[in-house]
This record gives sequence, structure tokens and C-alpha cells, in this order.
Amino acid sequence: MEAEKAKKTRRKETGKSGTKEGVKEKRAKNTRKKVNEEAMLEQKAKEEALKNEALGFYRLIRQQFGLEPFDGVTVDIHKKKQAVVFDPKTETLNSVENGELTQFLKSLNVRRVLIDALFPNNAEILIDISNAGMEVYFLRRTSAPKQFKAFIKRKAEKLKLKIAIPKKNDYVDAVILSLIKPKFIQKVDATYLACWQKMVDWRNVNEASMYLQTNFK
Repeated sequence: MEAEKAKKTRRKETGKSGTKEGVKEKRAKNTRKKVNEEAMLEQKAKEEALKNEALGFYRLIRQQFGLEPFDGVTVDIHKKKQAVVFDPKTETLNSVENGELTQFLKSLNVRRVLIDALFPNNAEILIDISNAGMEVYFLRRTSAPKQFKAFIKRKAEKLKLKIAIPKKNDYVDAVILSLIKPKFIQKVDATYLACWQKMVDWRNVNEASMYLQTNFK
């Protein structure tokens, strides 16, 4: 009889303990969810602030200096981050996954695309964009955006204009890219890109072969 009572008591205590642990776990889960949601909202607010800063800079220098933007969209592309697409006609900035870039550009009825740089890791994406019927251009001189900022700073000082040049970020890079002089950009197509990709592969293999021959005789 005593053994039966003790058994029931243990069950009761276990049940209470389990319930308490369950409540604690639920509260902890809700707290983590709330923290994640707040972090996401904070990050979204930061991104919007950076977008607005970049667009404000773009509008100001166009107004002050009468610069004409690229006739198409500009893309600041990265290997491990979302690409940033700037459309000068609508003055909009969008972050897009690299794998979705071609479809996104097609949805905008884009005819011409200017990329910030040509690298082996973005060649396939550019080939895909070219095969989709869009003209592809890339920035031949990667130092051009930095030189552009220096040009704006000199002009503003000379004319005594209050123009704050934003810190470097993907949104600023995308809008500045749209204002780079045409002499610094080059048009390419899918055939060129495929050949260039093969050439880079051959060069890398050749350099590796020479290294091995030199260091492991």
C-alpha cells in the first residue's frame, strides 16, 4: 500500500516537473523568436536607411552636375551575397539572389545590364543574362568608382557645395556605377564570356603547372 502511494507521488511530482520544464521551454522559444524578429526588423530598417542614403546621393549629384546615367540597370554582384540592382529610370534599389538575377531582370524588361566587375565566379550568371537576350557590359577599370568619388569631392569643394559622400556599401556602389563614363565600360556577349572563362582556367592551370615544375623538381 505504502509502495503504491510512493509510486503515485513520484508520478505526480514528475508530471509537475515536466509541465514546468515545458512552460520554461515554451517561454525560451518565444523569447528567441521575439529576439530574432526584432533583429530582422532592425536589419531591415538599416538596409532601408542605406538605400535612402544612396538614392539621395544619386539625386543630388545628378541635380548639381547634370550627369546622365547608364541606359539600363546596374548590378553590384557578389559571390556569397545578394546582388544589388539599381534601375536609374525608376530610381529603385533591389537585393536579389544571384540564382534569381536573370529572371528578375527579365521581369523588369531590361535591355542593357552593367556589371561592376568581371570575375570567373560571375561569368556563368553573365552568360545566362546574355543568352536571355540582354546586352551585357562590365566595368573595365575597377578603380573608376573611387576616382568618381574623388571627382565629386573636388567639384563640390570648388563650387562650395555641401555634398556628403556616403561610406562605401553595395547600394552606393550600384548607384555610382550608373554614372561612370562610357569609356570605362565594355560590352561582352555569351561567346566572349565563355572563351574568357576557358582562358582563365587555362591560365590558372598553366601557372599551377609552372609552380610545380619549379618547386618540385
